[in-house]
Amino acid sequence: MIGDGISAFMEEHQKSKCCCASVPDIVRLGSSLCPFICPWLPFNSTAAKVNAEEARRKEEQQENVLESESEIECQEVDKKKYKYLMLKNGMKILLIEDSSASTSSCALEIKVGNFSDPSNLQGLAHLLEHIIFTGSELFPNEGFASYLSTRGGSNNAYTASTYTNFHFQIPKEHFLDALDRFVSYFICPVFHEQTIQKEIEIIQCEHQKNKQNDVWRANQVEKCSANPKHPFSKFSTGNRATLQVENGSNKNLKYEVYSFYKRNYSANLMSACLLHNTSINKLEEIVLAKFIHIPNKNIPQTIYRNSVFRANQMGLKLFIVPLREIFHLNLTFPLVGFSCYPECCPATFIRNIIITMCQILGFAHHVVSTHKTFDFSDISFLILTIQLTEYGERHTDTIISIVFQYLQMLKQGPLPEYFHQELAKISSQLFDMKEQDQSIKIVEQAAHAIHLYSPKSIISGEYKLSDWDPQKIVNILSFLTPNNLRITVLSKNAKYLETKVEPYYGTEYHVDKISQEVMAEWKSVKPNEEMSLPEPNSYLTNSLEPLMKTGKTRRQPELTANLERVRMRVWSSPDTRFILPKSYFQFRFSWEGCYSSPREYNLLNLMVYILKDAMVEIAYPATLAGLSYSLKVSKYGMEILVRGHAKKKTLKLISEIIDQVYGLDFKEETFQLVYDVHKKGLLSCLAEPLKSQSKYLMNTLLSSKVWSREERWAQLQEINLDHVLDFAQRFLENHRFECLAFGDIDIEQTRKLTDLILKRRADFLDTRCEALQCKVEMNPLLADWFKSDNVERIVHSENLINKHRKSCKEKSVNSTAKTEANSDTTKETVNGSAVANTDSIKSDNTTADGEDKGAAISTAIKINAPTTLKRGPSANTEIRPAFSSAIKDGQPSTEPYSLNGKPKPANGTTKGTETKTIKFSDKVETRKPSTGHVPRTLNSLTAPRSDQGSSRKGSISPPGAGASTSQGSRPTSQSPPRLKSALASSSKHHNTNINNETAPVARGGGGGAEGSECTERDLLIPLGSNTVVIDNEQHTMSMVVFFLQINSSTLEKSCILEVFTHMVRERVITRLRNHVILGYLVNCDVRKINGSIGFRISVESQFPPSAVNDAIENCIEDLEQYLLSLNHSDFKIHVSALRSAKMESHMKLADYNRSLWREIIETTYDFRRNHRESEHLNFITLSKVKNFYKDFIKRSGEQRRKLLLSIAPDPTLNSVKEEGNKTYNWEQRQNLRDQCQTLPSLDKTELDQWFDKVFRSGDDGYQPPGEDPDQPIRTQPLSVHFSFPEIERG
Repeated sequence: MIGDGISAFMEEHQKSKCCCASVPDIVRLGSSLCPFICPWLPFNSTAAKVNAEEARRKEEQQENVLESESEIECQEVDKKKYKYLMLKNGMKILLIEDSSASTSSCALEIKVGNFSDPSNLQGLAHLLEHIIFTGSELFPNEGFASYLSTRGGSNNAYTASTYTNFHFQIPKEHFLDALDRFVSYFICPVFHEQTIQKEIEIIQCEHQKNKQNDVWRANQVEKCSANPKHPFSKFSTGNRATLQVENGSNKNLKYEVYSFYKRNYSANLMSACLLHNTSINKLEEIVLAKFIHIPNKNIPQTIYRNSVFRANQMGLKLFIVPLREIFHLNLTFPLVGFSCYPECCPATFIRNIIITMCQILGFAHHVVSTHKTFDFSDISFLILTIQLTEYGERHTDTIISIVFQYLQMLKQGPLPEYFHQELAKISSQLFDMKEQDQSIKIVEQAAHAIHLYSPKSIISGEYKLSDWDPQKIVNILSFLTPNNLRITVLSKNAKYLETKVEPYYGTEYHVDKISQEVMAEWKSVKPNEEMSLPEPNSYLTNSLEPLMKTGKTRRQPELTANLERVRMRVWSSPDTRFILPKSYFQFRFSWEGCYSSPREYNLLNLMVYILKDAMVEIAYPATLAGLSYSLKVSKYGMEILVRGHAKKKTLKLISEIIDQVYGLDFKEETFQLVYDVHKKGLLSCLAEPLKSQSKYLMNTLLSSKVWSREERWAQLQEINLDHVLDFAQRFLENHRFECLAFGDIDIEQTRKLTDLILKRRADFLDTRCEALQCKVEMNPLLADWFKSDNVERIVHSENLINKHRKSCKEKSVNSTAKTEANSDTTKETVNGSAVANTDSIKSDNTTADGEDKGAAISTAIKINAPTTLKRGPSANTEIRPAFSSAIKDGQPSTEPYSLNGKPKPANGTTKGTETKTIKFSDKVETRKPSTGHVPRTLNSLTAPRSDQGSSRKGSISPPGAGASTSQGSRPTSQSPPRLKSALASSSKHHNTNINNETAPVARGGGGGAEGSECTERDLLIPLGSNTVVIDNEQHTMSMVVFFLQINSSTLEKSCILEVFTHMVRERVITRLRNHVILGYLVNCDVRKINGSIGFRISVESQFPPSAVNDAIENCIEDLEQYLLSLNHSDFKIHVSALRSAKMESHMKLADYNRSLWREIIETTYDFRRNHRESEHLNFITLSKVKNFYKDFIKRSGEQRRKLLLSIAPDPTLNSVKEEGNKTYNWEQRQNLRDQCQTLPSLDKTELDQWFDKVFRSGDDGYQPPGEDPDQPIRTQPLSVHFSFPEIERG
């Protein structure tokens, strides 16, 4: 019996996979004793129970999943894992496993937006979005934002027309706790009356901010003229007035908010996306344990049956008065039932031909075609937006007729299938090149895509086009008719017609019905024979080229060309870490003469605008093929960015762009167009958003060299095409060139690019020598290869050009001296006549104190007075009303108009004003901003002097100008005495030619411009508190920028500043926006530019600047107690979160390229800055941060340097009363700048030696300039592990 029992026990033990079962050949004795000594046996029954419970739980979880999909289409290089789930409660969820993620994110979207607002509480959906995260029954004492900020996370949300999106991110170790809170707000939220009232005030501040935006204003005019029974007509954001319960109602706002939540928020309308570094199976368990508890109320999706516009609301022309100096024409075609169709086909057809036709006829600056959809509804708008020229402003009906001519051509067909195939191929290639984004962006986009695409296409659906179906295109074209058209015109001239005021934004507008005659003309148009469909795209490739094998992965870019003789450097950085077939090419053309005067800077802007206009036709097909380029003005020249994926096609695009740059194919018509754009940009600067203005003004205050917009406007009026062409020639003769090639490239490709640019530059200089009749001769004893070398050609040509210019200058000076001698002789001979002339000149050209303000330019006037004065845009291109008064008998009116609409004399001058044909030069052109200082701005300097030619028709004073003039005459600029001594001393130190243009300085051995780098360093403001006030009556809100500058930007201080800012940022924003409620736009960040760093808080508010400043100061003082309350573990959380944020900032190829390029343009060349800062964070301690706060941030800090920038509409309230504060108005800013010091920059000789060493070494282990060159780059991270390949370079 006992033996039988032991045998049974033994058998059961072996079935349980004990050591006997796994090792059956062990010693018999051991096998016999195993059941008695095996430690596993006592836990056998317990483990079995646990396994059974686990199996039962998994089975229950699977019952909660109605649908799942693991085969999600994604990129081949995408290492993340995906899984789609549809839960039993109807919620759709996408799970993303990313083992390399340092932060985890989650987004939830619900198909409820502002279309669901009740009519008596417009903006209620927006209000619920604001308050839903303030508390829940499970976590009633801590808001979500407060929880995230203490752990290095953040959250955001937005409300659209038909959906609302909520999302957050947090370091991965806190993700599960944050997710518990996040889900609880959609299960059992708690709404407090006090919180609701605070959020209403925040929404009111948000509305006040939107009132200064022309896009919001124009959209609301469209809404108020729509069908009131359709939710499109509602006021979407809400404000303090609309979010109030009607008087006499027995319900309060808290009840209405909770009722809206109960009626609309249901799991069957929700989707979510989670990204975490755990396994997919674990993520699924987390989701099933948490999201399944969100209640499903089976709320059906809303269907909007009414049309957006009634029949009598079609065929309207809306004239809207914008805030900015713009003229836009919008053509809106409402579509029904086509929101899911591929919108790009008809939009691209229309945009392609209209761009060409408008430019040929001089109608447009820019054309954009968009398909505006309202997701989860069947309505959409096809919108064509045209930024018109002044000429196009008077011919809007003609432009619309051109649009219908093209549409008629499309309707007659046949539609080209190849164009659809090109678009499909481009979309597929763009998907393959898609870069890794930040985790919070990934989940935000995926949560929305879940509702739009099938489970397999959630990631790729945005890049897919349906199969070719011409009938769909035909159906869309059937809606593009005059009867289904609404026209919107945005123009300042609409103020002469305005008859209505939109109630929420106060926008002035006028509504006209399109006449039957015009409608009949548009309906009867025939296709234009000059129009045609786009040709097959020559930039398109059949497939992406394979990645280049570049061998060793470089830690830093390589200096592949260091040609100092021709002022050229080329950096290359082949990349194999991002595994994407994409490359970036950055080019910088710079010359110090570009910023020698306001006039030169205006010429630079106009030159770049002309080049951009010329490149539109070239770059458009390249853009369609997935390539892109950008051209922008920099302070000392221009920058070009070319991004591409097909290597040969990218080089082809670069070649065509470089040909345009050196081709100098400038036309009068193009100049007139870009001149108008530049002029309007200067005129409308005060109407720009306050956030943009504050950045510009802060940079103007702190920049060591600067010309203000007022000074640039004063020097703009008398510029013509010849001046721009002359400037462009001098710029291309003297410019410095720097290039960065980054991405899927190799060294050979970079060398080909270098040779291409050198050859094109050499050809240009040869052409210039021929034009200047400079004979190009080479030493016959030199070898042929030496003669044909592009570098030698450039050096030789530059030397010849410089000798020619020097010779011309000497002849001009000698001629001037001879003329002055003859003038003196004439005065001695005819004394009486000379005295009479002198008195006459003095009466026209002297100030009140009798000083002669024309003496400095008298020589230029005598010698260089042209017989005819060539101007900018003629009278035909001036700003005039775009309506019936501007066109008579079908022809443009020749009657001149000023900007205020009043007629001016035909000659553009007032009665009694004499027109003089003299050389238009101004004393301001002769002065050059000294290093560390800026010339004082003259309020009265609103235009070129009245003694320098006739007034430009339509010229006006810039905003803020102090001098007023009679109608039609040019304002006379009165230079105050304090400027004249500065001008006189300035003219002694700068070489200027006879035309008041900065003369090029010859370089030894290389010719061309001065060889110094075009670098920029900020000023260091003095210790103490300084305030600069700016009055801006065009805005109703004030903007306060609170800036604390740090005296140096060492690695240690930069890291401490970033840690401090990361620790207090959310706390500061929450305090100022949610508790004090200063305004909606509150930001706290680090300003790091031009060698300067500092702590910045910016607030846009409706309160006086002094109240805002006091609130910020109180918030700063309260930070001391917060820092004292932190312990070491809290501090490490923030440091870890900051490190993760730094790692994510370089996740995209474009971001990393941008960081490399910034090091180049700022001449710092610290390409591993992000790595060094991340590594140095290990040495930052809490005590260092506390000491930093006491020294630099606290009000009593010994090293505190405060600059307060205050922009406000009311001059009487635009002041700050603070002990020890020094206040300056904008005109007095130079007094503050005189007390500043220029931050040090690297010595040029030392920098040249560094370039030479880096070039000769050919290694990637170099240190940045100014660092110890003998200290090698650390090959292993110091106590830090970087999981992203672009940071972990060891």
